Amino acid sequence: MTSAPKLFVDDQQAGTIQGYRPRYFTVPGKAGTYRLESTDTTGRTLPRRVTTTTSFASTPPAGTPRGYTCSSGTLCAFQPALQFAYDLPLDLLNRAASGKRFTFELRAGAHSTLRRAPEVKRVAVEYSVDDGVTWQPARRVISRGDGRYRVEVKHPALADTSGYVSLRVTASDQAGGSATQTIERAYGLT
Repeated sequence: MTSAPKLFVDDQQAGTIQGYRPRYFTVPGKAGTYRLESTDTTGRTLPRRVTTTTSFASTPPAGTPRGYTCSSGTLCAFQPALQFAYDLPLDLLNRAASGKRFTFELRAGAHSTLRRAPEVKRVAVEYSVDDGVTWQPARRVISRGDGRYRVEVKHPALADTSGYVSLRVTASDQAGGSATQTIERAYGLT
């Protein structure tokens, strides 16, 4: 897998990103608007590539989160960047049935240990069955509270697809943060 993350502060590229899980970076000691862009290419069929752009406001940390050690320096903090987690009911080969409705769970929100995380105010889900040539909105995106959503899409007949479904999720929070994540070939169809 290759990864190419870039961090921008007030539209100027800043700092080198370290690590993979978790990623961490050193930021200037001032408040600003941050944008993290990342493209992860897997070299596998599922998923081929995951592209994420997230923007958030940040201020200098006042300490270290309880139970954590800073990787660089003496002060660190979780940032209020929106993140996504998916619960897709797929078979053992990461496939779902074509020609049917398909429902999955999505979580959108800041890191779970972030105190006073901004509330997510909008989530939109699109999907593509032709490897990103065209996109269509999910049939339903229903908030279940606490940053959890139930998403419903309609898979066409297998012959009318590339054999795969790609997902694109966009979210924003009440503090002005936003994120867009595109998963090329998130899962296959049978």
